[in-house]
Amino acid sequence: MEEATEKTVPVDPSLKWLEDCLVGLDPIAPVQNAEQLRGLLGRVPSESRQLILVEVIKCDMAAAAEVGMRRGIDFYLSEFGDWLPEEQIPLDLVLEELQLRREAGEEPDLEEYRLRFPGLASTIGRFLAVGEATSQCAQRTPLPEFVLHQIVDDFQILGVLGQGAFARVYLARQESMHRLVALKASVHGSDEPQALSQLDHPNVVRVYDQRTCLSPALRLLYMQYVPGGTLAECIEYVRGIPVPHWSGQLIVDSVDRSLVSAGQIAPEGSPTRQALSTHDWPTAVAWIGVQLAEGLAYAHAHGVLHRDVKPANILLSTDGVPKLADFNVSFSGIAGRAGAAVNFGGSLAYMSPEQLRSADPTDPTAAEQLDNRSDLFSLGVVLWELYHGARPWKTEGAVLSWQAAVQAQLALRQAPLPNVPIENAVGRVLDRTLRRALSFSPDQRPKNGGELAGALRLALYPEVAERFDPPPRSLAQRLGSLPVHFLVVPLALLPNVAAAIFNYIYNASQFMLKYPEFWTQFERLSLIVNGVLFPIGVGLTLWRMQPVAAAVRKAAQAEPPDGLQVAATWNLGHAVAVISGSLWVFAGLLFPIVLFFINERFRWADAVQFFISLVVSGGVAITYPFFGLSLLSVLIYYPKLIRPIMSDPDFARIRDLILRRCRRYLALAAITPLLALALLVLQAESSRAVLLATIGTTALGLALSFWAYQTIDETARQLSAVLAPSHSLARARSE
Repeated sequence: MEEATEKTVPVDPSLKWLEDCLVGLDPIAPVQNAEQLRGLLGRVPSESRQLILVEVIKCDMAAAAEVGMRRGIDFYLSEFGDWLPEEQIPLDLVLEELQLRREAGEEPDLEEYRLRFPGLASTIGRFLAVGEATSQCAQRTPLPEFVLHQIVDDFQILGVLGQGAFARVYLARQESMHRLVALKASVHGSDEPQALSQLDHPNVVRVYDQRTCLSPALRLLYMQYVPGGTLAECIEYVRGIPVPHWSGQLIVDSVDRSLVSAGQIAPEGSPTRQALSTHDWPTAVAWIGVQLAEGLAYAHAHGVLHRDVKPANILLSTDGVPKLADFNVSFSGIAGRAGAAVNFGGSLAYMSPEQLRSADPTDPTAAEQLDNRSDLFSLGVVLWELYHGARPWKTEGAVLSWQAAVQAQLALRQAPLPNVPIENAVGRVLDRTLRRALSFSPDQRPKNGGELAGALRLALYPEVAERFDPPPRSLAQRLGSLPVHFLVVPLALLPNVAAAIFNYIYNASQFMLKYPEFWTQFERLSLIVNGVLFPIGVGLTLWRMQPVAAAVRKAAQAEPPDGLQVAATWNLGHAVAVISGSLWVFAGLLFPIVLFFINERFRWADAVQFFISLVVSGGVAITYPFFGLSLLSVLIYYPKLIRPIMSDPDFARIRDLILRRCRRYLALAAITPLLALALLVLQAESSRAVLLATIGTTALGLALSFWAYQTIDETARQLSAVLAPSHSLARARSE
């Protein structure tokens, strides 16, 4: 794990200055002269000055447009030419002026802009044909500050939870419902209540409704109060602790710090808190990730994208359960428009590549083109930061405009992720899953939140994680890297060869004793039958093995298998056992029939005895390949196949099926030595050594079969924890 240090993304510290400047701009916008803005920017650090100046100009132009004033960039350059030379004017500022003119009913002339901004002439043209009539800074009025115990509509103010340039969030009591709520006060409403009131999930902050307050004129959004602080506060707290001491207890400690600040009491006897506190850090991070991925999966299934997943928008309950908040359901209109930097600048470090493109005024990607995989990328950044104490990418140097900040972040997404030493299976699972979620291409990420949750859930079960991600140079890793036929053919063939050798030795001794004159015919018949049936068996085995081999090859490329390939993997042992059993039954019937025809002295008692010997041999040839190949499939191949997606809707059904088959084959394994014992009673002294050896061997085989059944049963239960999970961390530990 890398040290928890990071060079702050340059746009981040500028945001606080920008918020302060916009708050100061409120009472004077639109300014009478540009010189008034210099007073607002006087204390801004030089490295942030140009970015903030551009954003302040955007908002002042928008405010002027609202009162019918036409104001262009030139109005401000007369005062700020030293801070913003003409050759450094960013495209997003030009587009703000262009859009405001269009919204006022004008038709901007391309030639005019080419002459005014020759350096941007090649990119301005295509934006004259498109536009958005939105501005985050339009119609802005100062937000009133509510005081303690003030009654606002149906709410009594109890304290301040947070604030920004465009909204404040208060702890309040809703008088009519007698409940605590988080009350978000803003000048403008949004689609958030209508979109989110339908969501009811333990990992999503419940939005109750929105009200209009006429005096003062505000929109009041009230939602579930979550007192455990934000994940951003948790990450900040964890960074202050030496890395060797990181564990799930730190999440509980961070929650308790927030509860004390809020005057709340930590719950006693909470199994979730107790379990979380005893987890190592990778497992605790994975659990947080599972909860958030499931919350996103639920929201996405209801047609709602979050669009702004970051630590500050993730709240923690008193039990440490994370909840998604501040869904940015109206994300369009941020491609450089006024207010984009202050509203979304803090989100840039968590945006997916396609989301960054939609925020870049030079890119045609629209916000409507984003899908759920964009949210999963953002969640990957959040979890990486929580896991390592630092974001996956770092930037250096100042950014001079919104466009430059967006493009700098987009360039970082294409850089390789840092290599981090991993010491155990849980860490390997978490690292591999996060790297996949952070893939530049959406097609290489998990398809949905459920798939991401399944991959992260694996880290909650270290023993199961070893199944899916065996240590380097371990037996499981070595077996999984071998070509499938290198293992399947020997496991299917060797028990049949051993059974055939026993059968030949035993029946040859009987023929030599009873019918020596027919020895040549018996030997020739044995050679013909075995020479035909063995190649048929090998061919059929190779045929049934092909879907498994194809799926394993796909898994090596991180490609998911199809349902038929998964079913073929589970059924491999049974399929080979059926092939072997069918051929042995055929041989068991063929031998006595042919011997009746070539030897008139051959008796029915001889035929029964011969058939029983073939049943004993067939029992060995059926049972041992079934358990051997089923072990190989369940322990090695199935985890390898399902690893890319960590999802199998048919798992429970096929798990129950293979366990039923195991019990049946175990019964067959128990019958086999009993039949060998029956032969011992019937046979002459000369055959008893062979039969005694057979009884011992089949008894050992029964013990091994029982061990194999127990191993398959235990592995199936372990897989159930991941593929058919409980949502309780406490239960995860107890299992």
